[in-house]
Amino acid sequence: MRVFISWSGRESHAVAEALRNWLPQVLQCVEPFISSADIPKGAEWYGQIRDALETSSFGLLCMTPENLESPFLHFEAGRFAVNNGQACVGVLRHRVPTSDIREPLKQFQNTDLGELEDVVSLLETIRRAAENSGD
Repeated sequence: MRVFISWSGRESHAVAEALRNWLPQVLQCVEPFISSADIPKGAEWYGQIRDALETSSFGLLCMTPENLESPFLHFEAGRFAVNNGQACVGVLRHRVPTSDIREPLKQFQNTDLGELEDVVSLLETIRRAAENSGD
């Protein structure tokens, strides 16, 4: 199952890269996508992101203090939610309290990356989504 990992900014990018490397080790059914690593150099990046958003069953938004107002991160979240209807969107908070997440991202369940139980719950949700998607 393809998981689209959205990031914006240096710290968020580091979180996204770590997730890209870690997720398939704990959930072998997951094929993560991040733009910086999975779009070939010289490729038309917007089309590649659009295609990845359309073919992903799960979206993860890496939220950090530096990107709470990122227009592109909000755009990707909205595009993913609209394109995929039943697909899940998870807000991953790194050093961000829940109260700092604003609409429209506030409507999605969020995960505190500093809380082990919260991360385990997210992994279980991704695993179940993969089982239901048949990937």
